[in-house]
Amino acid sequence: MEFSSMRINNALKEAVFLLIVCFLIFFIFSSRTSITYELSEDESYYIVTGNTGSKIKSLTIPAEYEGKPVKEIAQGAFADFDKLKEVNLPDSIEIIGKSAFYGCTALESIAIPEGVKTIDPYAFFGCTALKSAILSEGLEYIDEYAFANCTSLGEISIPASTYNLGFSALGGCTALENIEVAASNPNYKSVDGNLYNKDATVLLQYAAGKDSPSFNLPSSVITVGDFALRGAKNLVSVQLTGNLLEIGECAFIGCTSLSNITLPESLEKIGKSAFHTCKALTTINIPERVYEIGQSAFFRCSTLEEIVVDEDNLTYSSINGSLYDKNAEIMKQYAPGKTDFTFTIPNSVRFIDDFAFAWCTHLVSVVLPEDLVRINTNAFQHCYKLIEVVNKSNLDIVKGGDNHGAVALYADNVISDASKSKLSISNGENFIFYNNGEELYLMGAAADKALVIAPSNYNGQSYVIYDYCFYSQDGAKDVSIPLMSIVEWLVFDSGDGVFFDCSELESIIISDLNLPIPKFLSDIILKIDNRTCYTDEYDVVVAEK
Repeated sequence: MEFSSMRINNALKEAVFLLIVCFLIFFIFSSRTSITYELSEDESYYIVTGNTGSKIKSLTIPAEYEGKPVKEIAQGAFADFDKLKEVNLPDSIEIIGKSAFYGCTALESIAIPEGVKTIDPYAFFGCTALKSAILSEGLEYIDEYAFANCTSLGEISIPASTYNLGFSALGGCTALENIEVAASNPNYKSVDGNLYNKDATVLLQYAAGKDSPSFNLPSSVITVGDFALRGAKNLVSVQLTGNLLEIGECAFIGCTSLSNITLPESLEKIGKSAFHTCKALTTINIPERVYEIGQSAFFRCSTLEEIVVDEDNLTYSSINGSLYDKNAEIMKQYAPGKTDFTFTIPNSVRFIDDFAFAWCTHLVSVVLPEDLVRINTNAFQHCYKLIEVVNKSNLDIVKGGDNHGAVALYADNVISDASKSKLSISNGENFIFYNNGEELYLMGAAADKALVIAPSNYNGQSYVIYDYCFYSQDGAKDVSIPLMSIVEWLVFDSGDGVFFDCSELESIIISDLNLPIPKFLSDIILKIDNRTCYTDEYDVVVAEK
């Protein structure tokens, strides 16, 4: 027995030793720098295709391999090498391929040597630790999204040799405070650290990391380019010039502090999603000459209560703060910051445009007019609290259906007669309830207030907190809720996303006991089952590696 036990122990020791050796071999080989290559079509030079180990921290590419120059880094060669901190490139390199260093989130600096002529699309996309990018003279072409989403990049200098900057090459660089351009560059120039075309008629890229709360557009500018001010979160006020003709697609996307902007009388076009997620914007005036407003121009502007159109505008009109075509036959945009629980669409409306009501966070009920012919795709996208639809049209609206713009996707009650509504408003129109005959639901609270005190009951009846009840109550810092409703919510899972997008919420209070839930516990609660207090999400670029 003793001998047998010794044999077993020795066998175990040998097995453990072999495992350790195997692990060390694996670690060494996965960490070592072993660059892979392929010959060019004409067999005159080598292309770097990657590395056998993806966990390398440092990479030095040689100028030659097997007696031939190394001139190119292939598409995706080092994509998602998330441990890679240092890269040394030789002067022989001429092309950095598409997504070559995509998602290298540890890469802190890169020096582009003089031999490089082209940086292909997405080459350094999402290198979030990248603080320094030195571009040498000789670089001619920086393609689209080449340095996009490099969120630590503070400054960059464009050489005189660079004649082409691709679309949004510096988009999403939210720490970028200064963009310099060589004075002799034939196509671009820098004004106050921002990027323009040579004659400064087009703003191409605002340095989104600037601390200044205000920005005055130069008088020479006639176009604000697509994505030009993306993610400039510090901007509160923008002064546009009287020569401006066009605001490009997603031009102000993610300018979450922007509250003061006046569109000039010269303006003619507003691009698609131009003011997407401008969450501090409360009102916007559309001048007389504007003849084109792109789809979702004011998407997720969660405090925008009023869109006002000049009465002499020949293309658009406004009714009670919402946007329509001139004859009010097409509903273009319901002001997404309106805090009304219910909305009756004007009888003149025959068409509802794409995303017209998307992310309208307070809307609980909508009345569709008799002559309504079509509701476009996603017209009511993410209207999570839209529980009741009064359908006076001939459209076949079915609760839970995702057709007709998803108007009834979240509906429990689709009716043609408004007198059959199951909704009721209480406490001076501060709260709205829905009674399906079995349960009473608190659907939401009115206008955003720092302190939201939910009633202890409604007509003597306790209630359940509905899904997304306080959805996007941006101003709410403290919410006071009765104990039984909190128990229903937490224990019986009566509502998902109750505090979805409540970006300023600090505490939940048990109203009957006047007792705040401890912060550590409320933090846990808010992270359970999609109840996180989401902040600003506005990324619309998904790169293909």
